[in-house]
Amino acid sequence: NTDGVFAVFPNNVINNNGIYQTSTYQQQRTDVRATLNYDTKFTDFTLTALGGVESQNASQYSLTMSGSNFIDPSQLNFSNLKTVNLPTELHSPRSETNSVFAQVDLGYKNYLFLEVFGSYIKFK
Repeated sequence: NTDGVFAVFPNNVINNNGIYQTSTYQQQRTDVRATLNYDTKFTDFTLTALGGVESQNASQYSLTMSGSNFIDPSQLNFSNLKTVNLPTELHSPRSETNSVFAQVDLGYKNYLFLEVFGSYIKFK
């Protein structure tokens, strides 16, 4: 979470009555992975197998409030503004990725090897 405040006090250079803005940003990400391994040997052959699943989720949210025209230029708060704008909310699309994967390695006399890998990935 990140919070920010922005203020421009009344001045003669721009000839305004002041601007006040506050923003809050939130980001969340979750990543979970699990794997299972199996390893064995039969006389001249070896077998190694790996399988797993993975899930990722991410989202973002922000809220911005702003206003202008300070009543008292020494106080920074929204109740001290003549004009308060409607809050602005932004939601980035939530992303989600789920996958399943597997790998099998076959070996013969520690000389000849065959490796097979496969995965299924689904995006939302």
